[in-house]
Amino acid sequence: MNWIDETLADFGRRLGLAHLDCGAHGVAQLALAGGGLIAIEPVTRGDAEEVLVYVGRRAGHDAPRLLRQALIKAHHGQAGSLPVQVAMRGQGPDAMLLALLRLPAREFTPQRLDRAFDHLNRWLDALA
Repeated sequence: MNWIDETLADFGRRLGLAHLDCGAHGVAQLALAGGGLIAIEPVTRGDAEEVLVYVGRRAGHDAPRLLRQALIKAHHGQAGSLPVQVAMRGQGPDAMLLALLRLPAREFTPQRLDRAFDHLNRWLDALA
C-alpha cells in the first residue's frame, strides 16, 4: 500500500468508513447530503504524478451565473497561491459546479488533503 492509499484509508476512517480506496475506476468519490460530492483521483500527467482533489456542489438553474463567477475567480490573475480549476457537470436542475485542485502526489498527506477540501469549500462558499 503506498502513501496515497494510506492517506485515503485514513481519510475514510476519520469519516467513519471502514475502507476507502480508488476502486476499479481509479476514483474515490463520496456523495454528500444535499447532492454534492467530494472526490480524490490519482493521475499521471506527462512525467508528473498528481492527485486531483475536487468538490462538487449542486448549481441547478443558477449554473450559468455560478460558472461565470467561478471562471472569473479562477482566472490566473486572481487565482492566488492555490489555483482552482472549475468545470460544470450535468444540465438543468442536476447541474453541478466542480472545483478542483491538483496536488503533486509526493505532497498528498492527510493534512494536505484536509487543507485542500477546506480551501475548495471556502472557495465555493465565496461564490454564493
